[in-house]
Amino acid sequence: MKDCKHSNIPLSHNPNNLPPISPNACSDIPDVDITVTYQRLVGSITYLAICTRPDLAYTAMALGQFNASPTRSHLVAAKGVLRYLAGTTHLSLVFSMSNSKLPPSIQHVSDLCGLSDADWASDEKDRKSISGYCFYFRHCLVSWSSRKQRTVSTSSTESEYYALTNTVKEAIWITLFLSLLPVPITTPFPLLCDNQSTQTIANTDSISSRTKHIDVRHHFIQEHIKNGSFSTLWISTHDMVADIFTKPLLSTLCMY
Repeated sequence: MKDCKHSNIPLSHNPNNLPPISPNACSDIPDVDITVTYQRLVGSITYLAICTRPDLAYTAMALGQFNASPTRSHLVAAKGVLRYLAGTTHLSLVFSMSNSKLPPSIQHVSDLCGLSDADWASDEKDRKSISGYCFYFRHCLVSWSSRKQRTVSTSSTESEYYALTNTVKEAIWITLFLSLLPVPITTPFPLLCDNQSTQTIANTDSISSRTKHIDVRHHFIQEHIKNGSFSTLWISTHDMVADIFTKPLLSTLCMY
């Protein structure tokens, strides 16, 4: 597909609600081979999303939900990602000491920081939310994730809190990894979130009627914040870089 028609977005439609396709779509692939072909393609997309293409993180997550029983429509959607890749081969991660690629509101933050975000009840099928995070080290993007939450959140604050839990887990691993290297670690480790209510829950031990049902496994982040290992900072939604890991990309992509 090197000479295929390029696409400026990896996903044109929600995989849960795909439009009808042409009867001749992917006619070279018989029905019995749809599943294995789809799985191989999504596996390759996932490899890119993990290693070098953060802009494919949400796409890989969304398409991966249908690995067990994909339809021909799903195969066409996955093939559309190749059209996006064909037109964006010039995009790449940039590792530089300059902080010019960071949003102005976080350029003053330390050399090591994490950003956490969530898209509440965005899955039209089961109404589960999508969590996303990314981490910068020396102003360079080094870690990112997009995943569907396992439980249904009853509010945007709750979904953001669950997302912050995942972010803290990754931050703990990064801290342990850097502790093995001769690299100074910022203390407390700053974690940026665009939901002030979530920050309030994470920084207090009080339990209200709106949060008493949250599972205790999510509250472990309060202990890490209390002992000074991590701190939470507010950032505007406009500057929330992790937003691209919680929903499909828009047609205008601003790379890192």
